[in-house]
Amino acid sequence: MQYPVVFEKNEDGGWTTTCPLLPGCISEGDTREEAKRNIKDAIHLYLRAVKKEKMELVRGSGNVYRDFGVRGADLKQLKAILASEIIKTLDRDGLSVRGAHDRTGIAAADFSRIRNAALERFTIDRLMSIINKLGSRVEVKVRVRRADAGNHAMAA
Repeated sequence: MQYPVVFEKNEDGGWTTTCPLLPGCISEGDTREEAKRNIKDAIHLYLRAVKKEKMELVRGSGNVYRDFGVRGADLKQLKAILASEIIKTLDRDGLSVRGAHDRTGIAAADFSRIRNAALERFTIDRLMSIINKLGSRVEVKVRVRRADAGNHAMAA
């Protein structure tokens, strides 16, 4: 089974990674690649401990922002998914932020913000436009379902 992870850029330039489905599973690295390797090890050790200690594993909703009660969780999750697709494309094509700028005409600073998960300035349509300019297409599927009574608290 694959486990989703969240990468966060630290002020000191390093990276912190967490696995939302495994409470307390956290790791760090000086680079994004090191953080990725370290979180894989952390997940492996976490799951081994769960088996050994017969701990209960609680499954999240699939949206880490919702699980932690963050306002605008669905929007943040969608932005994170789109940003991760942009980052995957940059990595797959070996593009630096300047190379991405040269290919798309979009400011290198915007690609830097996306790589650093600073998504506040981006709308969903802007992120989708960036994906399109990188040569991919976005397919959106909508499924509407009733929210559980406890899952849709209204802000006053």
